[in-house]
Amino acid sequence: MIIYIATLSFLKLPLILLEVLFLSSFFLEKNEAKKSSLFSNRFAFKGVHSDKNTLRVIDKKYQ
Repeated sequence: MIIYIATLSFLKLPLILLEVLFLSSFFLEKNEAKKSSLFSNRFAFKGVHSDKNTLRVIDKKYQ
């Protein structure tokens, strides 16, 4: 009886580990996607900001 219970728990362990790996990889991918979109938005905003500064400098030169 004890051996049977130990065998069942031993067989369930790989399934639990697979589920944990699957779920953790899913959340990691989701987190990486959020980070990449955040960085791209930051760089896009910085690009627009630097363009505005460049336009201001050009406008001051011609005034």
